[in-house]
Order: sequence, then structure tokens, then C-alpha cells
Amino acid sequence: MKNISSKVLWIITIVAIVGILNSCGSGKQVKDTANLTNESEILYNYLKESGNYINQPATPAIMTASDFIQMMDSQKIMVIDLRDSEQYAAGHVKGAVNVQPANVQEFFKNHIDAPSFERVVFLCNRGQLSAYVSGVMRLLGNSNTWAVRFGMSSLDSAMAKGWDGVIGNHPEAITDTANVALPAKGSLPIVATGGTSAYAIAAIQAGKLLAEDSKEFLIEYAEVMKNPEAYHIVAYVAPEHYNKSGHLPGAVRFTPKKSFDLNAELLTLPADKPIVVYCFNGHHSAQATAYLRMLGYDARSLMYGGNAFMHDFLMKNDAGTPRYWSELQKNNVKLVSSGASAATGDNKKTEVKKAAGGC
Repeated sequence: MKNISSKVLWIITIVAIVGILNSCGSGKQVKDTANLTNESEILYNYLKESGNYINQPATPAIMTASDFIQMMDSQKIMVIDLRDSEQYAAGHVKGAVNVQPANVQEFFKNHIDAPSFERVVFLCNRGQLSAYVSGVMRLLGNSNTWAVRFGMSSLDSAMAKGWDGVIGNHPEAITDTANVALPAKGSLPIVATGGTSAYAIAAIQAGKLLAEDSKEFLIEYAEVMKNPEAYHIVAYVAPEHYNKSGHLPGAVRFTPKKSFDLNAELLTLPADKPIVVYCFNGHHSAQATAYLRMLGYDARSLMYGGNAFMHDFLMKNDAGTPRYWSELQKNNVKLVSSGASAATGDNKKTEVKKAAGGC
């Protein structure tokens, strides 16, 4: 009886040890599997379920200067100037606060009640950076963030010279060939932030994007054209503009508000090659770029969009719209410098037609 009990006890002990070892092994496998989860899939689902901003009709949240001027004195809006402190001190919109992109998340969290404002409006020199930052914050669920088209250049006559100097026409670089074939669908890029929830992953990724130098997400036309084959170029325009106005060599067409979806063309984008997205003036493409970078793509927005290489065509075929830089976009509002008011001219409110379907 004693011997039987000893044997039983021995068997139970062995079984227990094996069970513990198997349990440890299983735990390690589960942990490893979790670490191997591609967070871009989690991000994609989160962004889609949280408003699907980049693929919905209200996109992009870009307001004209005339709309901003009509609202700028309202207590219902918060204006955030993203420029460096020296530029801000030299002249800024009355009531605007100076916050660097890397500090925007912290500012939203600890210094303002963002949802209480009708609009939180971002400003920068030419509208590219503010569109990008606003896009990132929209993706985090802030449905009231906006950027001003053409930025401070559309509000101040001196700064308008910035846009005056970047518009261009390069017909030699434009092709009117039929649609460039899309590559076969692949997979989403790998994202690994270590976040423990979908929102945490999005917040960590957003923080990373906002801390980056602008050269990581903006690129100039001349730089692209040095070696266009090095980039996967996306013409983010409607079909009629892709064919009517022509497009950059090799550029595939993505339909605004539709194509960046798993059931559309999103997975045709390469996960291992730089992507350049362009629209008419760089504002919509900046927000599309924010979306792609959230998902882990190495994407850049072409600065100034089509205005950089086919300005005259846009001016001729889109007359009266804010798609191209013109005298209609220029205003001269009263700016203030640090510690004093400095009037730079009377407010000039111009009425500009809305441009449906893209920027």
C-alpha cells in the first residue's frame, strides 16, 4: 500500500511538472504571438471605426481664408500657430497660441478642452504643415480640427510672396497617357509601437509623426523629379483631372475619399518603397499622407501639389476655385506681434467658390 502510494505520488508529481512546463511554454508562445501582431491592422480598423476620416465625404477639413476671416474673432474657435517662436512673435493672428507640432498632443490633453470649440484651426506659413498636423489629430478622433488653405500666405500680403515664388509650369514632365496600371495587392507595413490598446497604438504612432521633421513627410517637386522612378507616385485626383490635365510620369490614380481602403486600392501601395502623394495644392494630400504614415507607410506629400508643375492649367480650367494659387487667395488681415498690436492692413474678404471632390 505504501509502495502504491509512493508510485501514485511520483506520477502525480511528474504530471504536475510537465503541466507547469507546458503552461510556461504556452504562455511564451502567446506572448510571442502578441508581439508579432501587426499593429497596422489594428490601426486600420481603429481609424475606420472612429470616423474613417480620410475616406468619407467631408474630407478634407480645409477652410478657405475667407471662411477663416469670418470666424477668426469668434470665441467658438481656437487658433494654433505651428510656426517657430520667432515667426510667431513677428506677427500672428490675434488670439492664436504658439504650439510646436511635437507638443500638440500634450496641449490638447492638458491645456484646452478641444471638444468645447466649434473648430480648432491650425496655421503655418503655407498650409502644408498645418494640413498634416490637423490630419493627424483628426485621425485621433478630434473631429473639429481644421487647417487654412495656403496658411498664413493667404492672410498676410508679405507672406503671400512665399506661394508666389513656388508656383510653376513644367509641361515636359506631364503625360496624358491612359491610367497607369496598379501593382498587385500586397500587405500593410509592419507597425510595432507596443501600445496595449487600439487608441494607445494610435496615440503613440501620432506622437511619433508629430515629432518628425517636416522633410520626413513633405517633399518638393524638384526633388522627386531628380529620380521619379525611386518613388511610387500617387495622383490623388478625380478621373477627369487625371486624364484632362495629365499627370506625372508613372503616377497611379487614387480617387479622393475612396481609394485608401482595404476594399479599394490601399494594398496596392508598396510597403518597401517611398510613396509620394500629390493633389492640386498639397493640402488634401498632406492629410492623406498623415493617414498613410499612421499605417506605417513611408509616404510624403508633394509640396504645393499641382501648383508646382501645372499652375497655368489649373488657373485656366479651375477658375474661381481655391485649387490654385491666385490673387483671389490673398488677404491682408490685422496681425499682432508679441506684446503689441501691429496692423498690416484692412481685412479683405474674398469670396471663393467651393471645390467639390478633392482639394
